[in-house]
Amino acid sequence: MDRTETMKQVSPGIERLAIQRARGRANVAKWDLNVAIFSYAILSIIIILVSQGVGLNVVATLAICGLIAVWVIGRRQGKRLYQRFYSEEVSDLQQKPSEQSAALVAHLTPREIETLHYVAQGYSNKRIALELGISEQTIKNFVSGILTKLNANDRTEATVIAIKHGLISIE
Repeated sequence: MDRTETMKQVSPGIERLAIQRARGRANVAKWDLNVAIFSYAILSIIIILVSQGVGLNVVATLAICGLIAVWVIGRRQGKRLYQRFYSEEVSDLQQKPSEQSAALVAHLTPREIETLHYVAQGYSNKRIALELGISEQTIKNFVSGILTKLNANDRTEATVIAIKHGLISIE
């Protein structure tokens, strides 16, 4: 399933999260590939050329050319990986909530759920506080409680968990 077909079947909120997560995964994978290939290529070139008594100018020029070639290969690989990761992320985000997830999110208070809706829309703590008419420190406490109860490391992960388990939706 390509991205355009997938886009027609998902909500804009799930789409945005899938794109963000797929880009992150593809960039990491592309970087890993580039580092591995580049390190091996440069090391091989330097060893061969130095053992042949070739000057530093030639070695440096060839190393730069090798870097450019590795970048091109990594970019192509990254595009292929992105398509695969995007499909995986959309599929993951669209999965039906399990009984375990229902228990996980059942511990959130109505005010925490309301706060989570604003977090999912990208609002800052200060803006959420203004919207709800409460202090920014109270919002910080709500967000901290949300992260703890959902076992999330950050606001984005909490949003993904909440969407995945049907607690909130972004439209």
